[in-house]
Amino acid sequence: MPMTNNSKPTKASYKVRRSGSSNIITLPLNVQESLNIEPGDAVRYIIKDNRVEIIKDVPTVDAEDATSETIEQYSELLTKLVDH
Repeated sequence: MPMTNNSKPTKASYKVRRSGSSNIITLPLNVQESLNIEPGDAVRYIIKDNRVEIIKDVPTVDAEDATSETIEQYSELLTKLVDH
């Protein structure tokens, strides 16, 4: 059963619809609020024991990749700072 922020169980039934070659369902407003998600956010489905849990997907940042990208982006500026 879905849980809202106030931890009261809620039940609802929604039809699966077709959109192009995908099957879709609507995330009701109370579910969106409970997960603190907005349009454009990613969600993750966790499937276990014939149940599906939907959670907000919080992207992780690879520190090494982020550092490399930052150095590449600001390499000219960093070089000037070192030279002065």
